[in-house]
Amino acid sequence: MIYNKWRKKHTTPIYIFLISIFTFTKLFSQFLGYTKGYYQFPLKPGERHLLSGTMGELREAHFHAGLDIKTNGGEGLPVYAAADGYISRIKVSEGGYGKVLYITHGNNQTSVYAHLSIFTEELEELALNTQYSRKSYYINIYPKKDRFKVKKGQLIGRSGNTGSSRAPHLHFEIRDPNHRPMNPIKFGFEEVVDNLSPVVFNIAIQPLDINARANGAFEKLIIVPKKLKDGSYVIEDSISAIGLIGVEVQTHDRAEMTYNRYGVNRMEVLLDGKSIYSHEIDQIAFNKNKYIHAFTDFSHRQRKNQTFQRCYIADGNVLNIYPDPSKKGKINVEEDKKHSVTLLLYDSFNNKTEVRLNIVGKSNILQLKKEELPKVDIALDPPFYDIYENTIRFQFPKNLEKRKAKLYSGFFVEEIKASYEKDSKVYFLWDLREGIPDSISYSDLSIKLDIATKIPSDREYIYNGDNLTLKFKQNSLLDTLYLSHSFLDDSTFFIGEKYTPFFKPVEVEVKPKLIPNPSLGVYLIDEDTTYLESQWKKNKITFSTTSFGRFTILNDTVPPDISIIRNDKYNLKFKVVDNLSGIGTYEATLNGEWVLLFYEPKYDHLSLGELPKEMVRKGKLVLKMTDKAGNETTVEIDI
Repeated sequence: MIYNKWRKKHTTPIYIFLISIFTFTKLFSQFLGYTKGYYQFPLKPGERHLLSGTMGELREAHFHAGLDIKTNGGEGLPVYAAADGYISRIKVSEGGYGKVLYITHGNNQTSVYAHLSIFTEELEELALNTQYSRKSYYINIYPKKDRFKVKKGQLIGRSGNTGSSRAPHLHFEIRDPNHRPMNPIKFGFEEVVDNLSPVVFNIAIQPLDINARANGAFEKLIIVPKKLKDGSYVIEDSISAIGLIGVEVQTHDRAEMTYNRYGVNRMEVLLDGKSIYSHEIDQIAFNKNKYIHAFTDFSHRQRKNQTFQRCYIADGNVLNIYPDPSKKGKINVEEDKKHSVTLLLYDSFNNKTEVRLNIVGKSNILQLKKEELPKVDIALDPPFYDIYENTIRFQFPKNLEKRKAKLYSGFFVEEIKASYEKDSKVYFLWDLREGIPDSISYSDLSIKLDIATKIPSDREYIYNGDNLTLKFKQNSLLDTLYLSHSFLDDSTFFIGEKYTPFFKPVEVEVKPKLIPNPSLGVYLIDEDTTYLESQWKKNKITFSTTSFGRFTILNDTVPPDISIIRNDKYNLKFKVVDNLSGIGTYEATLNGEWVLLFYEPKYDHLSLGELPKEMVRKGKLVLKMTDKAGNETTVEIDI
């Protein structure tokens, strides 16, 4: 009875509130250009479809745009225009989107259909004629507005696996009038269903300045939250922290009937019930894609193969995915203060996951007793240092008699106190903005630093070192870089670390102790050996790079290897492999006439393309291929 009275009194305002929220969301979506019903699904409209990629998904060096629609592992499914419009661009390339069409619509938005196997006959004829007239597989055509009009639901091509696609699928985008990808799901396609909420694997607390600690340490604290029956997550024990910190999350979304992992494109952080941060990856410019390295912890991803999304805006992050950029998300924790933190994670279908944790302001500096201190093998666990933004951290095996270390810089010496202790180690922190030391000593141990200079991130900068020049463009870096470099021998050298994110290439000029030779090139040594386009200028070799680490100069004198896989009236296909620098250029003639070739780097395959109608598929084919070092192979065969 009491409940019924309460319900009559309170439910009407609640319904009005919910309807108001729904109406506002609908109007806001339309304001952004999300008009439901304007587009039809480009593959088998009206049927259920599964996705292999979603809007805003975190890829290695970019945010994924649009949707990757599964095609059941096959190619050749009919692809239809999503709305009335005209074909405004036709592009064919070996990598990237492969064979791709762009349709501009009456609302000034553009739909994109990528990795196609084939266009319609009229478009194929235009593409082929253009390729032969330009003698190039790569083409980029912008037809006049009225040349190729299309109707909603009209066939425009068939699905495939061209370009950088790793498996057959249709990549589908809708772009705004400024050519920024939008979230197709927001247009209300009923062909895609998702009723599952995002999954959370880890929560991290990241100290953000030299005075901050997480459980007493200046390092990322990673905690596995407990999943509750209602689908939410909780960290049951309070987290001890002090100073300026940020919360990070390792998460992905999912959907029924598939094991694919998707992006979580919307998040909000509440501190003591008040919103302090939010982001939504529903629209992002291509020229901002590299800032994924500011949105995530790039260094941790490179070291540990874990992707943590930052629930705070890092310095240097210029992404436009934050509804209120003034809400930075950084949390200042004072001694003995208690805070509740709630993370709200949403997918594109508004399925929500909630994560709750509590933070208490404690520095928790550990003090070990002598009998608890284990012996340390210096050979297995030597002293080391690492750098986080402007803070350098030195680690030494703990000596109970020593609480201070000495920093040396030229003739100057400064004594510093231990910052904290953990697991039989003692740590010293130093703000590099106060000066770059040469070395540090603690007890009878010392570390010599190899920091050559400080590179600012906000302007162009040229560094001239011994046998090395680096040219940084403005905003090449996320933050200040404390640069180190060294030569291992006459041909191998180190520049910085591979954990440094770049937004623009850095131009490098090296003076090695080698005799210049055109076949000598620079290679980046990581998991793979990657050739970097190199050029000799007198006794110096120049190249550009978007990664630091270990480089070496190698001599490539072996030309590409070409072998025939198939030669019949239907197809001519080669296996092409180069042992070092990689495939550079290739060209073929049939009876002296240039012919089209189709190169698929992911398979190491090179095929004879379609011939013009007037050309006979018979005679002598001559194939010339060079690698990136200039070594050439020529093959002649009869077809």
